[in-house]
Amino acid sequence: MKNKDNTNSNMQKVALTALAGTSIEWYDFFLYGAAAALIFPTAFFGEATPSTALILSLLTFAAGFIARPIGGIIFGHYGDRVLLLDFLSIVNFSKSFFDSI
Repeated sequence: MKNKDNTNSNMQKVALTALAGTSIEWYDFFLYGAAAALIFPTAFFGEATPSTALILSLLTFAAGFIARPIGGIIFGHYGDRVLLLDFLSIVNFSKSFFDSI
């Protein structure tokens, strides 16, 4: 009986952790979407007409919205197949390389 209580407790922790992670992720998308609609058109596309700047800004939001799950599928697949530490070091190296450009 004690093992079943421990399993239920672990499942509750997993569910709460997943809820917290998903909530943070969707809040991040909400903030970025609001910024894409309100701030980014004038900050990044000021030379374009207002409607074109808004469309370009929302296209960047759409690209991130589409690229995140695709990247998760691709990197998750290779991360599961290759040793995790080796793959994480490759991802961290590429991130630091592209951040320096």
